[in-house]
Amino acid sequence: MTDAKFIEEIWRVGVRAKEDEFGIASREEVLFCLKEVMQGERSEEMKRNAENGESWLKEQLMKGEAQTRQLMNLCSS
Repeated sequence: MTDAKFIEEIWRVGVRAKEDEFGIASREEVLFCLKEVMQGERSEEMKRNAENGESWLKEQLMKGEAQTRQLMNLCSS
């Protein structure tokens, strides 16, 4: 899965920018996505999901399990 798919569809904390045929998102598209995240219909849901995700990650880090260490390594790279 791509990062964008996780962010938008699994974690539900963001919006995927539409790209042109060269794989580039226009300035207008990026602005649209930013407005959607900050002020759109789902912005409050995205903020709650991000806060819940942060809490979950902190819990996992406190446990110190192998998967968590792998996640920490991924986040720090």
